[in-house]
Amino acid sequence: RHARPLPRARPRHARRAPRASSFSSPRAPGGLGPAEGDPQRRRGRWFQFLHQRARGMAGKRGYARRRLPRPLDAAILLTWALLTLLDLAMTAVLLVCGAAAAAARLAARALFVGRRGNSHEEPSRVLVVGASFAGLAAYRELLGEEGVEVTLVDFKEYFEYTPGILRCYVTPSYLRQITCALPAGAGGAGGGRFVCGEVTSVGEHEAEVTHADGKVSNLPFDYLLLCIGSTYAAPVKPSPRERTLVERQQTWADAQRDLDKAEHIIVVGAGAVGVELVGEILTVRPEKRVTLVDMNDTVLRGFEKGCVTHADKWLRAKGADLVLAERISAITDTSVTLESGRVVRGDVVYRCTGWQPNTELMKGSPLGAELGFRDAVVVNDFLQVPGKPHIFALGDAMTHEGSKELKLGHTAEVNAHLAAKNVRRMLRRASEPLLTAPLLTYPRGVTGADLTPKIYCVSLGAYEATLAFNGLVISGFLAALTKWLLEWTKVQAARARPIGVVFWIIADVVSNWLGRTLLPTKAT
Repeated sequence: RHARPLPRARPRHARRAPRASSFSSPRAPGGLGPAEGDPQRRRGRWFQFLHQRARGMAGKRGYARRRLPRPLDAAILLTWALLTLLDLAMTAVLLVCGAAAAAARLAARALFVGRRGNSHEEPSRVLVVGASFAGLAAYRELLGEEGVEVTLVDFKEYFEYTPGILRCYVTPSYLRQITCALPAGAGGAGGGRFVCGEVTSVGEHEAEVTHADGKVSNLPFDYLLLCIGSTYAAPVKPSPRERTLVERQQTWADAQRDLDKAEHIIVVGAGAVGVELVGEILTVRPEKRVTLVDMNDTVLRGFEKGCVTHADKWLRAKGADLVLAERISAITDTSVTLESGRVVRGDVVYRCTGWQPNTELMKGSPLGAELGFRDAVVVNDFLQVPGKPHIFALGDAMTHEGSKELKLGHTAEVNAHLAAKNVRRMLRRASEPLLTAPLLTYPRGVTGADLTPKIYCVSLGAYEATLAFNGLVISGFLAALTKWLLEWTKVQAARARPIGVVFWIIADVVSNWLGRTLLPTKAT
């Protein structure tokens, strides 16, 4: 009973009173802590910052909890590292082989000099208008052809992977990952060059080009490949006002600023573009209220049932408001009026309701008479403009009644491969009159079948996707990884990196083989 009472335990977070000591650090007025500039205070702030980072906290406006890296991030990083190492190895091999081939050509010239007469014939001029999927594929395939001068024309200086562009609404810096500079040109036996300018009109033997400085020039051609694509609501596709990547980046910075200001977002159109846009928004900005409006009774109308079911379930789980089977009578910048009388109001409206063939430059020209439904260029089975066998139309700008295929980047490249092969055959016919090899028909001349494989992948943000190949549907992690792989390798192919070029050569061969055998394409 004479024991002294125990002192009350001090909470662990309680701060000790400063001790008076001649060796203590200088204090701020009032003895509240170390003064500004004192090393002890700086160390305290540094340790506090590290502690917050370790707890997964970041940001200046109210700390937002950060998630641990997802398995998909690790898979992408590992895949990227392996492919990059493989690309470096392939580049080294190509450099050695290129040096050996150059030495062999020099030796052959020295050995056979004077044995062949000098030919002063002008090379055949091939003009490729448009530098997206079809245009770049045709340009690469014809480049190096002996006696051919290939010119690529586009109003912008860069290639942009359009299927991945919607992520720039929420992450504008993503543009750097899906773009690259267009080729400046190539030397050698088959010369190539790139001209940055807008083609404003096309005749039967020359095209008019307006350059960035306002100057107008005419480009004559012997063969013309129209790969002019389609138009879409801004800013999904670049315009002539976005000639450089700096200008394009500014466009997406403005788009993100508008989206950030909006609390309620309305997306009109539940096709692939509308669904992907909603997916990107809800993945990065889950606090936003998003309404998806469409006249069809389901999202992704016309896609495989498995893709539709997965996308619908994912959107509803993320909180998207789906207004389906409702016809629209009016659209403004902030509201959508339905025929039922209901008005859906929001802060911003994004229109994802379809595309239009970009054939305005052909109207009023001799080629204008060949425009069909929705002003698309009607082509024959060789992808030629009827009555003008030296002019081909590819991609979104044309319509081919026999194939009735989806307008995708993959099918645009299949168009390009067949057109390039037919141009080669026509060139050989001109130089060797006895050669009677017939032109290839589309699409059998490339795929070996009467239909092209139906391949598409719809992303639902960065970590989810649904992929279909001729009825086979894969959704989730594997589809999202495949989406990234297709995107990354396609940009590398546009850069002419060996890994990208080889990957897509193999992918085309495998997909065509699968479309003929194990997973045959069915007509719809």
